[in-house]
Amino acid sequence: MSVLWQSLQRRRADVHMAHVLKKITVAEHCESKAMITQLRELGIDKVQGYSIHKPQPIDDYFQQAD
Repeated sequence: MSVLWQSLQRRRADVHMAHVLKKITVAEHCESKAMITQLRELGIDKVQGYSIHKPQPIDDYFQQAD
């Protein structure tokens, strides 16, 4: 069994355990649409990273929300 396969199975187990515990899973450092697609297939609930939006000061964020 390859290290990559073991890692993938571990991530699936982590996501499953979180969902059993009624927790939301969040993946960080998502840099591409392909990565988001793979994470969605694993069952990740939310993602954050440059492919979604670049970091910005919190005050700027709330100014845009108004």
